[in-house]
Amino acid sequence: MSSVTHTFLSALGFFFVYAIIQSVISTPKIKRIYLLYATYLSFIFIYFFLKEFTPPDSGVDIGNIDVETFLTSAIIATYLFFAKAFFYGRESYQYFRAIANAGLYAVLLCLVIEQLLDYFNVPPINLIEGFLRGILALMGIYAITITYIKAPQDRNISRYFIFGNYLVLFGIIVSASLTITGSSMHNFRPDYNQYAMWIKTFELLPVQIAIILEMFCFSIAIVKLQLILPKNHVETLPTFNSTKEGSIIQKIAFKTSTGFEVIKKQDIILIEGGGNSANFVKIYIEGNQSPISVLHTLANCLNLLSDEQNTFIQPHKSFIINIQKLKSLNKDKDGVEVLLMCNKKEIPIPRGKKEVIKKLLKLS
Repeated sequence: MSSVTHTFLSALGFFFVYAIIQSVISTPKIKRIYLLYATYLSFIFIYFFLKEFTPPDSGVDIGNIDVETFLTSAIIATYLFFAKAFFYGRESYQYFRAIANAGLYAVLLCLVIEQLLDYFNVPPINLIEGFLRGILALMGIYAITITYIKAPQDRNISRYFIFGNYLVLFGIIVSASLTITGSSMHNFRPDYNQYAMWIKTFELLPVQIAIILEMFCFSIAIVKLQLILPKNHVETLPTFNSTKEGSIIQKIAFKTSTGFEVIKKQDIILIEGGGNSANFVKIYIEGNQSPISVLHTLANCLNLLSDEQNTFIQPHKSFIINIQKLKSLNKDKDGVEVLLMCNKKEIPIPRGKKEVIKKLLKLS
């Protein structure tokens, strides 16, 4: 084993042990992140260990297509699971999740295609495999880039992911260029063969350095995330206060990226989200021009706000409204029936749902 790879594997081992220790002493959310981080590191370690240490055609070497395909797919899949766990509960999760899920299906599809190529012994199999893995790498870059652009409030943590990912992409390109150059030298300049051994020794160095720097970035990102999470991770904290007149004002603490936002239930006009499965919604309240972003699903919000009077209803998959803040039911300029709220926000009524909504609103 070369000293370069030995140093690289030692560094990976250090990060792996660090992740395992942190998973033991951290809070449940961070524990899960560190465990997936350690799994991601373990597959990278196995890949480079086999590439360096096992003899060709041994059945477990990286030259064996079954082993290499499995390990490459495992590295990509565990990275996506790790990143999803990291961004879960953040506003950026809604952007990263969809692409990450597509990436997991793409990994499975590429794995099947590569196995079929191997089974039918397609001649340019290495070229096709490289192309498929390149697509997967670009999907990962695209996912983190969109996350960084779309969720500026999370850039203090997502920037470490985007920096680490681009470093690895650059390292892969440099290493691949060295490999191609080394294998083709004898075709155009036989006297350059004296450099072939040097290239063979150091062709993986750029990607190895990039991976170590990526590990630093990921470790810093997890620490940053840990610092901004609330010390006591509680989903909701309802409290009740009496007014001078003896009526009850309910206050609900909604979880945000930095802690909690306590909002009077009576002040909520409507809640807007991306559907029941989205983990990020916007709450519009009286007296505020801009909505408040909280880390809840619409279904969770509806459950928190439910009461015997059915004050809050969900007339649309992306909205919850306070019927006491409803101003009118009419048509907009395009002829679409809408609910007009007191803050002039229009809620579209789905086709065929008008009668159901009128019944919920107790309108004749």
